[in-house]
Amino acid sequence: MSRRPRRELAGGLAHVTARTVRRFPLFLGERDALAYLGLLDHVTREVADWEVLAYCLMPNHVHLVVDAEIEQLSVAMQRVNGVYAQRFNRVHGFRGHLFQGRYHAKPIADEAHLPGSIRYVAMNPVRAGLCVRPENWRWSSYRATLGLAPAPPFLNVDRLLSSLSADIGVARRMFRDFVEQELARVPEAGTVPGTVPTRAVPTRTATATA
Repeated sequence: MSRRPRRELAGGLAHVTARTVRRFPLFLGERDALAYLGLLDHVTREVADWEVLAYCLMPNHVHLVVDAEIEQLSVAMQRVNGVYAQRFNRVHGFRGHLFQGRYHAKPIADEAHLPGSIRYVAMNPVRAGLCVRPENWRWSSYRATLGLAPAPPFLNVDRLLSSLSADIGVARRMFRDFVEQELARVPEAGTVPGTVPTRAVPTRTATATA
């Protein structure tokens, strides 16, 4: 039996968020953030049939823009968040739930709305005062989308860029200009300059307290 096209299945493009219980820090060190990205890579390669089109790691939550059938999204998020929470508790000496219930998925109407959703994700650390510009935030896919950093294996940047232009250079300039329009509307955009997300991952040697 041939596989049905993704468009005919339940699910599709979605903006996914997952938050911690009581705003508890999600990352207590750089290794935590790298571990979460590593899990996204593992799940994309080995576990779930989905596409990750954008991501942003924040101090107590994560943003993902994905394309997935509902069942595959559930499998992927349960594996990523479940394994990450187990690792977090083991490494830092905690017990109990890390995430606030299930993830939340907001459908993205169609491809035309994809750039706006990814822009919202890219601008999240700026609006939170964690950086001056979205490309300053290391823990986001925005730098890779613009070609300023290598894209991790699990990240599909072509999906967004190809929706803007067949010329990748033109597409990147178009999306950058699209983000710049939003940046100009943010009052006092960013109060913490630099590329180190100190509030999300304080230092390499930071430790948790029980």
